[in-house]
Amino acid sequence: MKRILAGTLFLLALCGCSEVSTRTAPKADLSRFNRIYVEHRLNDGRGIDQTIVRELRHLGYNASSGSPTLMPRNTELVVRYQDEWTFDFTTYMISIDLSVHDALSDKLLATGGNYHPSITGSSAEKMVAQVLRKLFIAKPPLPDLPPPGNTPDLSN
Repeated sequence: MKRILAGTLFLLALCGCSEVSTRTAPKADLSRFNRIYVEHRLNDGRGIDQTIVRELRHLGYNASSGSPTLMPRNTELVVRYQDEWTFDFTTYMISIDLSVHDALSDKLLATGGNYHPSITGSSAEKMVAQVLRKLFIAKPPLPDLPPPGNTPDLSN
């Protein structure tokens, strides 16, 4: 009985270890930008760049992703990410870190992260959404855009 109680308390303690944090540079207003490019990481086999693009589009931003060499000329912001995964009976994301840079100067404007080291954590989509919703103010929805992916033309 004591083991069951101790195990339950341990799992409850792990569930509360989630942390979403963001920092924005002084005078940096991310809502004034519209065209965002998410740099695809070469070792990303889970499509996290696509997840970020979908959430940015849901928030009303014109977003696409691809390699840094395919970034459209009219891009205003670049989002870079680092995801970390682990395996405990199943594979799940334990952290996502995002950095938002000015596309012309590469100046860091904002950072955000979500850390949830428990198997009872959220899906990758929810973890990404929690960070982006703290960094970016939602805008009116955009008209239908092509599906996320290597869509380098953001000219509309």
